[in-house]
Amino acid sequence: MFTARVLTAIAVRSRRPARAGIVLPAPSRPGARSLNPAWQQTAVALFLIVALTAGLCLYIYQAAQIHATGQEMVGLRAEYGRLQRENSNLLAIYAAEQSLARMMPRAAAAGFGSAAEVRYVSVTPTDGAGTVVRPSGLRSSGQP
Repeated sequence: MFTARVLTAIAVRSRRPARAGIVLPAPSRPGARSLNPAWQQTAVALFLIVALTAGLCLYIYQAAQIHATGQEMVGLRAEYGRLQRENSNLLAIYAAEQSLARMMPRAAAAGFGSAAEVRYVSVTPTDGAGTVVRPSGLRSSGQP
């Protein structure tokens, strides 16, 4: 009889899993409050909803900023084109004002006229001036 019990115990032990793999619930203490699993699921669901809402708000904010920056760039490009056209017009007006046909009457009204004769003035160096090359001593780049 003793051997039958021992053999039965050995057979039962060999079928049982190891105790390290068994997870038992913690014993409840008197006065300890445990949360209802429904409340835990509700809390997790609310947290996920808040996190998703915050993520969507961030996405919408970034998209709005990108759109506003794009619109600002379109406006700046339009202003740049307008300023280029205005600059071209001003350059054309400046060139017309500086033309010889416009300058001759203005110069005549101011008392200027064409040069009748050309005079060259020679200048001699003063004390303290460095070496002066006379015009006869100059050579052009084509001469040896």
